[in-house]
Amino acid sequence: MDSSTWIKQKDAGEYDLTITRSTPWGMLMHANWGTGYFDSRRTGEGVLHVLDDPVFLKLCDDILAATNEDQLHDYAYELQDYYAENLPAIALYWSKAETPYNRAWQGWYSDPLYGIFNVDNFLSVEKKQ
Repeated sequence: MDSSTWIKQKDAGEYDLTITRSTPWGMLMHANWGTGYFDSRRTGEGVLHVLDDPVFLKLCDDILAATNEDQLHDYAYELQDYYAENLPAIALYWSKAETPYNRAWQGWYSDPLYGIFNVDNFLSVEKKQ
C-alpha cells in the first residue's frame, strides 16, 4: 500500500503486524533504544505508538529523567529485559553502509547518524602530506 494509506491504518490500529523501518535517529529519539517507535504517547508517521503498558511508560520516563550515566546504564538493561519479555518488535538486520571518500585526505570519521557529513570531519580532515 502507499505511505498515506499505511499511516492511516497504522494510526487507527487496523493491523496485526507491520514491517517498517528503523533509522539511526529513530534509535536515538525519545528515550533512546527504539522507545520512540512504541510509546503510545507519541505520534508521527514513523511511530507505531502501540505500547501503553504502565511499566514501559514509566521506564521511558525514568530514562528521560536520568541524571547520570550509571542510571542510564541500568535503565538500558531494564529496557532490553522488557523488550525480551514482551517482544514488541523483531529486529531484522541487513545494514551494510558503504561510504565513499577521497583517499587524498585523512582524518575521516563516519558518524552513525550523519555519516561523513559531520562536525568532526569539518574540523579534522586534512590533505595527506
